[in-house]
Amino acid sequence: RVPWAADGTVLGVQRSEKGSEGLFFVSTRVGVAVVKRSKALGAELFCTLLAQRLGVASPHTRIVHTNAAEGAALLNAMVAHDALGQVRTTLVDQHYVLVQSYVRGRNCNEVDYECARRMFGAELGAELDDDAAARAAAT
Repeated sequence: RVPWAADGTVLGVQRSEKGSEGLFFVSTRVGVAVVKRSKALGAELFCTLLAQRLGVASPHTRIVHTNAAEGAALLNAMVAHDALGQVRTTLVDQHYVLVQSYVRGRNCNEVDYECARRMFGAELGAELDDDAAARAAAT
């Protein structure tokens, strides 16, 4: 957990252009956190826990109530480092946010056949016939 209320813990805040509901990268002294607004918090947490159970590299994820001490400290620290006011306008009506560790990776739609073969090994190629391999490479 990040001590959000401590002076100097948060170094900067940047809103992602890709997060449709509101996704912020928060740079701290201990690393980068991702703070997400979502209409499907439970579903996102469930998918993360399922991926972790299956051994897939996934971010540590928690749901934080914005009126609790940690949530209030988090939002105050973010607002203090947001010159554009995006945190306030995006997260003002949220009772809960997802707080995740930042995990560098790829979105599933970015994984093509060659990338999947490097990730999962040569046995993937053996399981696919030539037609399936050609279709996977075309997407």
